[in-house]
Amino acid sequence: MLHWVHDSREGDFKVLGFPIKFDRFRIPEEKTAPQPGEHTSEILGGMLGLTEEEIRNLY
Repeated sequence: MLHWVHDSREGDFKVLGFPIKFDRFRIPEEKTAPQPGEHTSEILGGMLGLTEEEIRNLY
């Protein structure tokens, strides 16, 4: 049930796996959780419609 994951900031650690197993379905294994701010530009641009210049001005 426990498996190792690697995080670029935190290093290697164990996490709890999915407890239910299926015969014909595999749960995709996530490599790591997103880092804070990793998808900020995508959200601001795609979901909120901000231009690249408007996003740069926020920083």
